[in-house]
Amino acid sequence: AEYFGLGPFENYRDRESAAWFGKFTLNANDRCPYAMPQEYGNRGHVRRLSISDGTMRIEIIPDSPMEFSLKRYSIDELQKKEHLHELVTSDCVWLALDLYHRGVGTSSCGPTAFTPYKTLNSGNYYFNFTIQQVRI
Repeated sequence: AEYFGLGPFENYRDRESAAWFGKFTLNANDRCPYAMPQEYGNRGHVRRLSISDGTMRIEIIPDSPMEFSLKRYSIDELQKKEHLHELVTSDCVWLALDLYHRGVGTSSCGPTAFTPYKTLNSGNYYFNFTIQQVRI
C-alpha cells in the first residue's frame, strides 16, 4: 500500500507527535510488533490510500482525513491468541478504514488511554470515501 498521511510508522491519537505527513508505503505482511497480539498498524490523518497486489490497484480517497490499517490477521485472530507464535496468517489481507481510532491503552496489559484520546462523543459518525480501480 501507498498512502499520504502520518507515518512512516504506526500512529494513534496519543502517539502521533513523533510521526510526520508524507507519502509512505506499508506492506500487509509486516508482522505484529508486540509480545501480546493485539490491534496494531494504524495510520492516521490519511488523505489518500492506494493498494496494489501487482495486477490491480485501487485508490481510496476519503472526503475527510481517515485512519486505516492493513494486515494479514483478522481482529478475531489477534484477540484469540496470547502469543505471537500462535498467530495464523490469513489467506486474505484485512483492511480497516476508520474515521477515528482511540489512543493506545485498553487496560489489557497496561493503563488505559488518557480521556482526550479515548473516543469522540457518543453517537453515530459517518464518513464518505471514493474507491477507484486503476489499471497498472
